[in-house]
Amino acid sequence: MGSLHQGNSYSTRLSSKTYAMSDSEIVECNNRLRREATQSEVTRLWEVGKRLGTTCSGDAGMLIKEMETLEDRDNQVLRNFMEGDRGGIP
Repeated sequence: MGSLHQGNSYSTRLSSKTYAMSDSEIVECNNRLRREATQSEVTRLWEVGKRLGTTCSGDAGMLIKEMETLEDRDNQVLRNFMEGDRGGIP
């Protein structure tokens, strides 16, 4: 091995470089990624709708925001359902 490695194994070098994240940091990161995915999904959906001739009589930004809210609600209902809480689902 070269002098850079100084006889340490790969796993020893790797473990000395790890960074521990708290649960709340992981949850926040996941939430941020979900928000970004939801926003881009809703934006793509609106773009497809426009190509198909859908129009909006008001502010398209407000429509997208409302669609994001509905998507968030649907995802929460699905999470509740998967956890055994029917959350108002008949």
